[in-house]
Amino acid sequence: MNMFALLAFLLLGACGPDIDLSPGMDVDEGSDFPWGYGQIEGESPPIENPVSGYIGGGCGGSSDCDYDNSLCLDLPGQGGVCSLTCEEFCPDRAGVPTTFCVDFDAWAQNYDVDAGSDSGEGLCLSQCDYQAFPGNGCPGGFDCTFTQRVLNPQVVRSTCMPDNLLAEELTQSNCRDDLAALGINVVPLAEWIDPLPGDPDDDCFIIEPVVLPLPVVGGTHFVDGTYTQLSHLIGSCEMLRSAALSSRDAKSNGANTIVSFGTYNCRTIAGSNTRSNHGTGDAIDIAGFIMEDGSEISLIRDWDSRENPSGSVGQWLAERVNTWFGNEWWDTALTPDFNAAHADHFHLDITRGGSRYIN
Repeated sequence: MNMFALLAFLLLGACGPDIDLSPGMDVDEGSDFPWGYGQIEGESPPIENPVSGYIGGGCGGSSDCDYDNSLCLDLPGQGGVCSLTCEEFCPDRAGVPTTFCVDFDAWAQNYDVDAGSDSGEGLCLSQCDYQAFPGNGCPGGFDCTFTQRVLNPQVVRSTCMPDNLLAEELTQSNCRDDLAALGINVVPLAEWIDPLPGDPDDDCFIIEPVVLPLPVVGGTHFVDGTYTQLSHLIGSCEMLRSAALSSRDAKSNGANTIVSFGTYNCRTIAGSNTRSNHGTGDAIDIAGFIMEDGSEISLIRDWDSRENPSGSVGQWLAERVNTWFGNEWWDTALTPDFNAAHADHFHLDITRGGSRYIN
């Protein structure tokens, strides 16, 4: 397991724990810029960047960066980029990519890059944003890679870093392109491995792990089985793309919130030694819906039949799962019709290279 994979494992834990994705506002405004790059004042052309005037935007001098204590960083071969020195957190602004306080020294050491002096401070840069920058999530001259947060190395984010200093970059995928086209921006995570309980020869992992911020753009909120509102979902990009599409369909048919029993969970299928698709982040369990009028639809109480439902609520539930499967958003859809273990939820998953099944 490489260093960033280990850090992501420490961050995530074994069963999709809570990750704080809220922006931080604790900014150190009194430091000189470290690492030997220095500020520039009109010496270099600004980086081509549609997000201008804020952290991550192009600049020809600090006057182009519209915030207090701004820095226009002279990045070798790249021109200027707006930034700010930081101690763990950076301020965010509506309408521009989320920022991140990068531990530049740790990143440079991991990739064997000469970063200059070891300052112990951080640098505010943009997180990767596939809506603002289709393709690789970053402006020209930058690529997306994983970085650690200053003073809190367990927090790892995908961040736009100068491509001429980059030894390893994140490749863009059709999945993230699809989500960006839907107006949905996800946060890529470093890959990690969890040992599968009870089977020393098998592991849990996620192919292209991402965080989906909630509520889904154009879709619903999500709550867990205790009705606690969720700030995000973790899983494979393909699974969360399907979850986002299903959320939008539920929203367009009167639902405000989806009740979920979870996504990633390193475990076997109940009663077997076979790794569950939850163990690869390819599955989600949905137990019910809270409607726009405040009423609740619960599978344990309201499910009737997938093929011959009676009553408006039973028909609504059957229509949702049949639509989601029929649109090929999911490869497997198990309902309460399948067995007693699914009496209270839909199990929906992506079956990689397998056949499609609904019951």
